[in-house]
Amino acid sequence: MNKKITSVYHYISDGDLVHCNMCDTNMLVPTGADKCPHCYFEGALAWFDEGMKECSVSDLDRNPDFGLITKNDTEMTEYLSDEVLKNEFNMEPNPHHKYKKAMNRSDNKPQKQIPNVLFQNWHLSC
Repeated sequence: MNKKITSVYHYISDGDLVHCNMCDTNMLVPTGADKCPHCYFEGALAWFDEGMKECSVSDLDRNPDFGLITKNDTEMTEYLSDEVLKNEFNMEPNPHHKYKKAMNRSDNKPQKQIPNVLFQNWHLSC
């Protein structure tokens, strides 16, 4: 029987092992992250495993159940909410940062782009 390997993106060598309930991604993020650095959704991170909250890349590498995927050059604005940046670091968030472009609805859910071809075909069939 083949055992399923869990993919884990790691943005740092030591941190919190979490799962994003929005984009269904497992990752090792800096301790205290409150925003998914993969989909930029705030409030969707949960512990991957209650018994393994904080760990390191070497911990995960020793475990054959995990497959590591390296993600580098993560900025604080990618894993910390605007509120934390302002309150904890006295930083004003950049409104033109790349994650802002993915979020253009008031409910903070990423909006998927509908290709024009689909709209054109739908319009022609009406």
